[in-house]
Amino acid sequence: MTAATALTIVLAGAAAAAPASAAAPKLGIYDCEGIDTFDYVNSVKLMSGGRYLVGSERVGSKLKRTTKGRYKVTGKKITWLSGMYKRGGYSSTVYKTYFTIDRLDGTSTGVSCTFLPKPTGARAPGI
Repeated sequence: MTAATALTIVLAGAAAAAPASAAAPKLGIYDCEGIDTFDYVNSVKLMSGGRYLVGSERVGSKLKRTTKGRYKVTGKKITWLSGMYKRGGYSSTVYKTYFTIDRLDGTSTGVSCTFLPKPTGARAPGI
């Protein structure tokens, strides 16, 4: 076996062993706003253990007037298991720094939730 053949086998094995990584959402706070209008809708805090909070107002890293629920992530989809988004009949698609709020039939609601790496003490936009 030549060195080039051995290298090809090693590289092929490494590629086969590396699974395609799903875009799991980051844990933390997301501000949700209209995709076309950029109007503030609410804030969502994704927490470990599949828990989330939705707040109608955000001041810094604190959500105000919250409701809670549970979620699970499968691939690039968030399934809302309980809480406001479950009652509303929504699902979500995860992207690198945001997720969308979609109807269960896959159509868009026009709302996108963007991850906030370090929320400041300022109020969320539009409040």
